[in-house]
Amino acid sequence: MGFPVDPYGDTIFTRGEIEAWRPSDKTPRREFIANDYRILLLIGDNYGDFTGASSGSLEERARSAEGFAPYWGKKWIVLPNAQYGSWEGALFDYRYRLSEVEKLDMKYKRLRTYR
Repeated sequence: MGFPVDPYGDTIFTRGEIEAWRPSDKTPRREFIANDYRILLLIGDNYGDFTGASSGSLEERARSAEGFAPYWGKKWIVLPNAQYGSWEGALFDYRYRLSEVEKLDMKYKRLRTYR
């Protein structure tokens, strides 16, 4: 495709590479890469793939996401993963001790449909 790739450089950065990189927060990885490169596009399946401000209630997450409105669909591309993600805990207020039935009930109550 014509992209210059250093054959001796590391091109895949995972959470286990540098001890300071926490498993779920990708901000330090992005900062590390931004020291040498300009990041043009981020693609992910979870809000945390784009920003470290990915925790909190659904309302807090929505307000945070609105602040990045110019990025969505242009610099930030979401490929949704309906199986899991930090979004799921937000649906039941991170109350993991609830029964599965209670969690499911809270998820249904927060479900929004579009016509």
